[in-house]
Amino acid sequence: MSGKMKKILISPPFSLYIPNTPISTSIRGTFTIRPRLPIYPQVFKTCRPVKGGWVNSMGFRNRGIESEINRLREDNKRILDKYIWSIGVVESRDEWEELYSFLEPYRNIDLELNLGCKNVKFIGIHPDILEKFLNTFRTIIIKLPCNISEAKKIVNVAYTTGVRYFHSANTFKTDIGSESSRRIQYESLPICKYIKDIYPTCTIIGGGGIYSSEDVKKYRKVGANHFSLATVLLKPWKLFGIIKEIFFEGDEIDNKAIIYAYGGLDGKIYGSLNAYKVQQIILREQGILKDITKLWSIKYSDFKKVYGTLLNEDWIIND
Repeated sequence: MSGKMKKILISPPFSLYIPNTPISTSIRGTFTIRPRLPIYPQVFKTCRPVKGGWVNSMGFRNRGIESEINRLREDNKRILDKYIWSIGVVESRDEWEELYSFLEPYRNIDLELNLGCKNVKFIGIHPDILEKFLNTFRTIIIKLPCNISEAKKIVNVAYTTGVRYFHSANTFKTDIGSESSRRIQYESLPICKYIKDIYPTCTIIGGGGIYSSEDVKKYRKVGANHFSLATVLLKPWKLFGIIKEIFFEGDEIDNKAIIYAYGGLDGKIYGSLNAYKVQQIILREQGILKDITKLWSIKYSDFKKVYGTLLNEDWIIND
């Protein structure tokens, strides 16, 4: 990827409404080569709560990749190559070729190939086509199904072809739709461990059933480098514990420091050592100092001067 992948990835459908932040990247999608409508009637018809999570039968409902890219391209506030684009197919392998042909002009983007959705029939991608994607686009991520045996087969072929980024895992199939809940971990955690043990140089995005700091610990233990969030965003007050665990591994950081350090408040820098600690880790691990200063609406040079003077640690600042 261009620069470092952010620790937190926001998964669909929430990523369609949540922009990138200094600590997270949104995965937009999943998009198909042709529109799959209607969208919202399918949401109201199939999305329902179940014990510990949600189920849906959306099946890649979307406006189509061309419509979405054209819409964002016309919006000067958004830049295509800042997102991760999730794409998938629903009818035949030929659609992978069509997606490649349409996206080929946008080489400087990161793609996630969704091979894990249980609301559409599984259609794999031929290694020759996968190699074309790898040779053309900035980053290729494979999103895996929530099934250990199926995932292993995909990982083995994809790794041999050249893929080094894997996202485990998608929702799992039930009688009433695909479920997103902690139960995903029964398959997703072993998938992550398999990748870590067999292909230790790969980057693993752990996701599915992350609702607390304890869930983050489970994914980290089996090799996840990054963490995808979705359903927990319906309960945003739970995010503080998750953020603390992802970035600070349980250190005592007050919630106020996180709010100030990640977004600022009224254009002011929060005068707390906790906030400075948050900022240091962001700067060191994410390399996004200039993005943060934009949020605070102050000059980069002024921020560098004040920040360096207060901390007396100029090594933190990377031009």
